[in-house]
Amino acid sequence: MKIKQDTIVKPLPSEELIKNMEIFGD
Repeated sequence: MKIKQDTIVKPLPSEELIKNMEIFGD
C-alpha cells in the first residue's frame, strides 16, 4: 500500500489520517 507507507513516512493530522482510513480502509 503506497498510500499507507506515505502516511507512515509523513505523519498527517488526525483528520487527514481518519480521511485516509475511510478512503483506503476498505
